[in-house]
Formats: sequence, structure tokens, C-alpha cells
Amino acid sequence: MRYVNNTYFIITFILGNILCCSCTKEMNNPVVTLPGITISGTNLFEGTQKNASFSVKVYLNKTSEKPVSFDYTTEGLAASAVTDFLAKTGKIVIPPGSLNSEILIEVVADSIKELDEDFKLVFSNPQNGILNQNEVTCTIRNDDKYVPSSNDGYLSADSYPGYKLVWSDEFNENTLNAGDWNYDIGGSGWGNNESQYYTGDTKNSYVKNGKLTIEAIKEKYQGKDYTSARLTTKGKKEFKFGRIDVRAKLPKGQGIWPAIWMLGANIDAVKWPLCGEIDIMELLGNNPSKVYATIHHSPQGLQAQGIYNLPTGKTFSDEFHVFSLDWDADKMSILLDDKVFFSTTAAKLNASPYPFNSPFFFILNIAVGGRWPGYPDATTVFPQKMEIDYVRVFQK
Repeated sequence: MRYVNNTYFIITFILGNILCCSCTKEMNNPVVTLPGITISGTNLFEGTQKNASFSVKVYLNKTSEKPVSFDYTTEGLAASAVTDFLAKTGKIVIPPGSLNSEILIEVVADSIKELDEDFKLVFSNPQNGILNQNEVTCTIRNDDKYVPSSNDGYLSADSYPGYKLVWSDEFNENTLNAGDWNYDIGGSGWGNNESQYYTGDTKNSYVKNGKLTIEAIKEKYQGKDYTSARLTTKGKKEFKFGRIDVRAKLPKGQGIWPAIWMLGANIDAVKWPLCGEIDIMELLGNNPSKVYATIHHSPQGLQAQGIYNLPTGKTFSDEFHVFSLDWDADKMSILLDDKVFFSTTAAKLNASPYPFNSPFFFILNIAVGGRWPGYPDATTVFPQKMEIDYVRVFQK
């Protein structure tokens, strides 16, 4: 037992000295925690006269005995370098003993009405500090009212007071967004005795150079004499109320029938016309200077209609126009280039039931032939195209 006790004493003594040495070493060389670096995103009105600078604030949670630094660079989101802000890359150095700094980014002033736009700052390569985030977003707020003209037609505003953009398709990708749009394929003209077969082929609908094009072609296919496309957002993008803008250039010619319209999302349950139909724009190609806005409703298929005629010598195939629906509970207005030419209310329609306080989906198409437009003849030139620049939905 004595031998064991002595051994125990010796081991304990050695371990104690080791632990003591370790404690002394840690006391002589304490663990150093680097300062945390926090950068705050910001927003600023761009102004109209003089470029302004965003001040993006940088903070340390404690001082350092060494300079704290990191690299940064700008990246465009909705905001574009050069036209909305000036791209910048650099390094921030916070001197020993200091707790803050700033990054200055120049924002380009203009007078053009547009949406608020974002860009971001991306951070890397921290020295003597720890980045609490790798990037922040900055918002350029718009305070302009001027809407510019365009050499290819009318441009609508990017925003409206009291509204926010809830969905849009600017058609800036190389293909149609399948998450938003359907191809309505088949030979049905929904009772209109039309002559086209609607396909999902890229020859009849395609996205290129920031535009969606729907193209009607003279060719025999599936028992029809023409092909075209009818696109819908049914089951994918459906809306109730708001300001809707569709910028488009229209086709022309005897028997050509382009349309920008909406149907009630409950059409499968209640059928047409109980679901309601909002024709924002229809054109008969034999009169390419006139468009119709029509509201269909009620079991009897009743309708209310407005008409807009361009000045003599101009047609809707010459340049782009913006066809709009301003839609609230119990009332609707149809606009061309921001001018109301048709309005109605629930009281005027006297629809029973009134279907227009429920969600609707979009339809874009070119029909060929039918009872209303008549049929193509020797004067009709093919192919015919409808180009859509954008579809935008704003809501309160």
C-alpha cells in the first residue's frame, strides 16, 4: 500500500505541474478575438439635378490594435451600373482604435419615372476582423415624374403612386417562363369558327430581344389552314384588382384577330360567361386603326364595349402602344396609352352574379378567321405577328 501511495503522490505531483505550466502559458498568451465587422444596407432618392452618394456605414464591435480591412465591389440587380449607379471596387481600412468607416457609392441622377431599383455590395478578404455578412443590398428610390417617349411607340410608367409592382414579365430571357405561362394547344376557337391550330411550337411563339412574339403562319396543320399560338397564365398567375399594363404592337390584315384578355379563374367550375371575360384589347385586322375593349358577363352572355380609333393614317401595327386595365371592386376602366376610353361599374353592368371581384388569368393570342373578323383573303399577308414588350401588374 505504501508503494502505491508513493506512486500516486508522484503522478499527482507531475500532473499538477503540467496543468500549472499550461495555465501559466495560457495566461501569458491569451486567445485574441478579432473584431466583428458589420455593414448596413441603405436607400436614397436618386434626385434629378446632381449625382448623390450612398453612404454605406461600416461598424466594428470593438477596437483593434491593428488595422482592420476588407475588399468590396458593387454588383447590379435591378439597378444597372453606369445608368443607375457608378460601379466601384475598393478596400476599406479602419485604423487602430477606430470603430467605424463608410463606403461611398455614386448614384446617377435623372428625371425619368421608373421603379425603385436595387444593387448590392459584396465583401471579401477580411484582415484582422470577421465579416458578419458577405453582402448588403442598397435601394435607389425613385422620385421622378417624367415618362419618356420612345422611337418605337408609347412607354408606360414603371410605377404609380399608391401601387406596387406585384408581378411582371419583361420577356428578357431566351425562352418563355414555363412557371408563368401555358401553351393552350388545339384547334378550338371556343365556338368562333376560327381557322387556326394553336401550337406550342417556337415558330408560333418565341422570346427574343426582350419581346414575346406570337406569329400566325399560313400552313396546313391538324386539319386547319393556319397555325398560331394562344398563351395563358391559368393556374399560375391569377389576379384580382390592380393596374395592368401590356405594351404591344399588333398585326393587321383581313381575318387577323389579335387579343389581350382575361378570364375568370373559376371558368372550369362555372363555365363561360358566368366566369366573366375582360377583353383589354381586340383588333379586327381589316381595320388596323381601331381597337375594342369588351366586358362579357351574365348567363345570357351580355356585354359592354368601348372603342378607340387612332388618328387617320395611323395603325396599331406601326408602333407599340400600352393597353391597360384599371380594376377595383365593382368598377373597371380600359386605357390606351394612359388615356381612359371605356369605363363601367357593377351597377351599370347589372350582372347577376357579378364575376369581376374574383381572380382572373391572362390570355394572349392571334386568332385567324372567325365569325366576327371574317376570313383571310388574297389581300392578307402572312406571317402576321403580335409583339409584346411587357405585362405588368400593380396593386395597392
